[in-house]
Amino acid sequence: MAEHMREYETIYVMRPELDDKAAKDVMLGKKDLVERLGGKTIKVTAMGRRKLLWETKKETRGIFVHHHFVGPNTIVKEFDRALSIDDNVLIRHSVVLNKEVNPELIKVEEDQL
Repeated sequence: MAEHMREYETIYVMRPELDDKAAKDVMLGKKDLVERLGGKTIKVTAMGRRKLLWETKKETRGIFVHHHFVGPNTIVKEFDRALSIDDNVLIRHSVVLNKEVNPELIKVEEDQL
C-alpha cells in the first residue's frame, strides 16, 4: 500500500540579475531538495522575469518560478526554510492543494525551465 502524501505548490521569486544558467541551477537544486526530503516534483515552471508589485530586498523585478510537488506533511517546512536562507530567493509562498494524494498516481510533467 502506498503512503499518502500532500500536494503542494510553491511560488518563489529569484533575483533578476541571475543569468539563465544560474537560475536554472537554482531551480534544479530545489527540485533535487524535494526528492531528498522524500517528495516528488510534478512540474517546475519558470514564468520569466516580471515586475514585482512592491519593492523587496531593494529589488523591483524578479524571476518567477512555480514548483508543483507532493511530499509528506513535513516537507513544506523544510523546503520553505531552504528557500528562506537562499540568497538568490527574494520571496516564497507555499500552499497545500490537496491533503491526501497517492504519490504512485501522480503524473510527472515535463519541466519548463
